[in-house]
Amino acid sequence: MKEYQPYFKAFIKAMGLKDGDEWKGYEYINWITGKHEEFRKSIGLDRYTPYTKEQEKMFLKYINSSR
Repeated sequence: MKEYQPYFKAFIKAMGLKDGDEWKGYEYINWITGKHEEFRKSIGLDRYTPYTKEQEKMFLKYINSSR
């Protein structure tokens, strides 16, 4: 696998994509936006408050463990 941004890597894993598979940009945008909304709701964080470093780590773990 090529080197991608960690959030995009989680998307590839969640969608079961392989090199050469086709996908649309809006699919990633919708997926990552939904994951941010789910995660923020689960920890009681409103949509405009930036993540702390610890919350960023928690979010990355969250998106890598969910589908």
